[in-house]
Amino acid sequence: MKTKELIKFTYVKADKSTSERTVFVVSTPSKMLFGIDLSEYVEDECVEDLAEALKEIYTRKFKEINAEIDSLDLGGNYRQFKEEGIMI
Repeated sequence: MKTKELIKFTYVKADKSTSERTVFVVSTPSKMLFGIDLSEYVEDECVEDLAEALKEIYTRKFKEINAEIDSLDLGGNYRQFKEEGIMI
């Protein structure tokens, strides 16, 4: 089964053992850096202020998200899976 956010797969670990997994996808494997490009502001003094504001926004929102995840008793269920081990 595969939908936009929920996938089921067999995971092959480094020791070749396998496990069946059902995962709500938070982020997908990528070789790309994902971010907000502030390059045009580097010459301005405001780039540090922008970066600090963004940090505060992300920190606040992640705390809100994590609190709600914790309320579902799922806070300790974060896992990372190597892309090469996922067999769909």
